[in-house]
Amino acid sequence: MSRWRTAGLLAAALACGRAPATAVTAERIADPADLGLPGDRFELVPALRLPLDADHRQRTRIVLTLPAGSKLTSAGGPAPSVQLPPGANLDRVESVESAPGVWVVADVRGTRVTADGQRFHAFRPERPGPGAPLFGESWPARDAEAQEAAGGEIAAAMRRGVGFAEALRPADRPAAISHYLGLSSCLACHEAHRPAQRLASSGEVWRPTDANGWYSLLSTLRDEAPLQAYRPDDPNVDDPFVAISCARGGPAIVSAGGGRHASCPSGDVPEGRLDVRGGLAARDPHVLALCESRRALWSRFDAAGRAAFREAFHECGLDPSKEMP
Repeated sequence: MSRWRTAGLLAAALACGRAPATAVTAERIADPADLGLPGDRFELVPALRLPLDADHRQRTRIVLTLPAGSKLTSAGGPAPSVQLPPGANLDRVESVESAPGVWVVADVRGTRVTADGQRFHAFRPERPGPGAPLFGESWPARDAEAQEAAGGEIAAAMRRGVGFAEALRPADRPAAISHYLGLSSCLACHEAHRPAQRLASSGEVWRPTDANGWYSLLSTLRDEAPLQAYRPDDPNVDDPFVAISCARGGPAIVSAGGGRHASCPSGDVPEGRLDVRGGLAARDPHVLALCESRRALWSRFDAAGRAAFREAFHECGLDPSKEMP
């Protein structure tokens, strides 16, 4: 499969009446199962899980696609980081459970590394229901005008009822569109080498970013991270292999919005640390999935990258000095 690209308007059924900025490219993914990309593809499982909606009908997957034969490497910065090779594609795939056990792709956002820098992209389903093709836009990552134009194109289609994984009444669309646009400022969140945020008042995303401005690779390669609270239920608070701490004082586990999450009385961001060795000894499913992700990354890192994240690999039984078994 491949992503179809056009330099002008979306297909007629999705056209919004004005041409996007020159830098914006309309794209379509015929099969959301493979995201329309060639190469080696695998899921990145974070050590500390992401928060969920109260009803657990939402799921987030991070999918990394690498060109055949390419290598990940370490990058300079205040702490060990990761550099994606040209042609790499990183996607955050949001799905909703439309019926028991039936998951439908609702939103895809991500980046592709090109010779000219990164291009952000965003996709929505053309119609409700499983397997629906995705439509969307891509644009240069550092072009704020193009980002605004791309968001406007998708929002215009949503106003006509296109772009929802589940059928929504016209009266419910404005709130959904407003929520979508509120999450569309990619530049604000994806600054390269952004350190972990320590105060709960410093925005919604507290995890550190890598050399490309993305969270997921470091979240997979580090055992500890700030615990996010942008959705009401944090599965980490009930995980027997996660220790939670605050920089000043002990954490309080509170209930809100039908879920549970950790908070610090001082206003600090709570930190979680996963006991990988303990989880492996107990055959914990989440830790096993994490180590599978680390194994996939280890097989694609160069020697410098393996050395930079030696401890993360060693915990999962991988020796950075040896070849893939």
